Amino acid sequence: MILTAKNLNSSKLKDIQLDTDTKIMTVWFQPCKVNINSKKISNVYIYRNVTEDIFNTIKTAKVNPLYDFSYSKCFDSIIKNNPHLYSYRRIYD
Repeated sequence: MILTAKNLNSSKLKDIQLDTDTKIMTVWFQPCKVNINSKKISNVYIYRNVTEDIFNTIKTAKVNPLYDFSYSKCFDSIIKNNPHLYSYRRIYD
């Protein structure tokens, strides 16, 4: 099953998607400029071993005081700060 959360109200995260069969979460980050003259690009990463519970925790972080009501803080705390648990690689949009 594919679970999605789109257009997150976040300075860092744009969309997240989880394939519950493979436990692969795809994360689209907000577009950013590479340099002054370049266009904005979105970085897209995949993270492995993400459970549905973790996905739902990130998806509902905006209402969770444990993560200061922040998708980004939740994502960083659970996923980004634990690369040994959630291996990742960059893919392109």
